Amino acid sequence: KSKGYEFVDTDPQLNYPDALDEYRKEMDENGWEYGEDDEELFELAMHDRQYRDYKSGVAKKRFEEELQHAKDAAMAKNGYSEEEIKKLKRAKADPVIAPDNGQVLWE
Repeated sequence: KSKGYEFVDTDPQLNYPDALDEYRKEMDENGWEYGEDDEELFELAMHDRQYRDYKSGVAKKRFEEELQHAKDAAMAKNGYSEEEIKKLKRAKADPVIAPDNGQVLWE
């Protein structure tokens, strides 16, 4: 009581509204499955920003960019220049040679 705290015996869940119906609606709109025992629904409810990034592919893209940045930093730390790093990355790539000049239309 000296710190201004008071003991209560009410249900602590009453402090948080039930928003699962809103998350269900969002999952239905996006065509996402709830998962067995609604675990996907609960993941969305608990970690909504991360879950949306995961489902949209943003999280994977961000991870791959961070991984590539870390690899480049490690190579630079070992004495490689930016030019050498680019050459090593492209060493396994095969150039595509077009038999004709013109515009490529992709379908």
